[in-house]
Amino acid sequence: MDQQPKRPGFLSLPAMLHENAYILFVFFSCCDIVLTWVILRKGGTEANPVAAVVIRDWGLPGAVGFKFSLTLFVIVLCEVISRFRPRTGRALAITSVLISASPVVWSGVLLARHAIDRAEAAPSLELGAAEPRERRSQPNIVVILADDLGWGELSCQGQRRFSTPAIDALASTGVRCTQGYAGSTVCAPSRCALLTGLHMGHADVRDNVERPNPSQGEFGGEAPLAASAETLGERLQRAGYETAFVGKWGLGITGSEGDPLTQGFDRFYGYLCQRHAHNLYPTHLIRDRERVELPGNDPASRSESLYAPDLMADEAESFIMAPRDIPFLLVFASPLPHLALQAPAEAVARHAVADDPAYPGGKGYLPCTAPRATYAAMVTRLDDHVARLDQALRRSGQWERTIVVFTSDNGSTFAIGGYDPAWFDGTGGLRGHKTNLHEGGIRVPWILRWPGVVPEGTVLDMPVTGWDLVPTLCAAAGVAPDGGSVDGIDLRPWLASAGRPDAPPPPERELYWEFAGSGGQRAMRLGAWKALQKGVRKDPDAPIALYDLATDPTESTDVSSHHAALVSELRQRMMRARMTARDPTCDLPWGESAHH
Repeated sequence: MDQQPKRPGFLSLPAMLHENAYILFVFFSCCDIVLTWVILRKGGTEANPVAAVVIRDWGLPGAVGFKFSLTLFVIVLCEVISRFRPRTGRALAITSVLISASPVVWSGVLLARHAIDRAEAAPSLELGAAEPRERRSQPNIVVILADDLGWGELSCQGQRRFSTPAIDALASTGVRCTQGYAGSTVCAPSRCALLTGLHMGHADVRDNVERPNPSQGEFGGEAPLAASAETLGERLQRAGYETAFVGKWGLGITGSEGDPLTQGFDRFYGYLCQRHAHNLYPTHLIRDRERVELPGNDPASRSESLYAPDLMADEAESFIMAPRDIPFLLVFASPLPHLALQAPAEAVARHAVADDPAYPGGKGYLPCTAPRATYAAMVTRLDDHVARLDQALRRSGQWERTIVVFTSDNGSTFAIGGYDPAWFDGTGGLRGHKTNLHEGGIRVPWILRWPGVVPEGTVLDMPVTGWDLVPTLCAAAGVAPDGGSVDGIDLRPWLASAGRPDAPPPPERELYWEFAGSGGQRAMRLGAWKALQKGVRKDPDAPIALYDLATDPTESTDVSSHHAALVSELRQRMMRARMTARDPTCDLPWGESAHH
């Protein structure tokens, strides 16, 4: 019997160049997928483009499955060819290894370079530091402002009727501030506080003051921001930023002092007037100073073709993706989930519930056949838009160098327009709602992500406000406001040390609100103490209630009778915290007895 030729040993050169090539091929293929996924998570775009597309479209599990299938196909092909042409099969196997290894090596170089750049660029954020140790490039800034989204309307903050995975993911890659406050309890003044850094004792706009419509089909807007106001957009324009405001403005129409194009923004798209935003299928929107018709939308017949919030998300995404060599500021002020209850039919269907009594309409709000499902669809649509902006930052390679803020202009609304407060518990159990200064009206979601600076997945349990954003974001851009020009503080030291045992203690400061609506109200928080005065229109010296938020976060027990001296001190502090309002209809002066 003829002796069979001896097969090369496992560690022999022919085996290493053939059979063992398959092991290396599988190994490098897996590394390619994993490293590409890591680079994409860090906002990079220079990874293997084929792997990147597969990961974006199919996710990591789908990409791994695809890669294994492709790898298995190549191995089988090499084996079949080797049966007839051994040298060709061996050459094909070795070539496959080299091809699969090249993107792995390149990905490793990218990650190493990223680690070096990140270490060299890390700024100094110690308390009082105004500039980085090593000046790094200015970050892009994206501020996402929801409309009437309550503290408890995110799944990461306890919502159970729907989920918000994209906003939750934003929190998991940044810091979630559990004591975040809006600038006011209604839309326009809160936006004023966010853009100017001034609280309601000093702000130009302190209520929703509506202006009459000039003609049929045109909107008159609200009381405008003063020409003398200095906005976040103006400050960053001077620092070389390209700026855009997309969404609901509410601080003046075209030609007024509050025109966004004269208030620091190079681009505008959306609603200038808040009443215009009460229909999410409008006949038109405004681009810069021009009217843009939306064919197929007819409020009279309830013809609903183009969903304005989706168009605004398209605009915001395009702005992020636009090529530029300067940093940018994008304020994406979505009209969601503000009433009226409107959402695309397919989105509503995904949230259908058996117990969902129709809302007949009234008080200026449209009827809705499935109000609970529609509201859930509106919030999750907002979450989808957050996901789109996040992906745009990743695809454009800007994720790693972009600060993203997510917050809301005030707490959730009350039982009006078909919204069901008991069903959704939008305040998360807090007392009050939009239009009052209890915690439910001003406590809001507040999330900030800043890769490489703010620790991922952390929680900051100290009061932060909408008027803190101007000093914080300006300082991040290297243009800290002049002393006294804002009421907010630079939050970077606390954000950067969130979750650390050596974090600096919360600052001792007053937080002040006043609201001319709902009978007139004032509030101040000092540490855990909160003073609240209602009925100020009728009685400027109305009694002040006192709550200890440390032990009574739902403001269930007024303890003012036990702390008369503290109430007196807070009254004096509230008097000093304000100046006469620019608009007399919004002014809340103290009575004569308060000055004695």
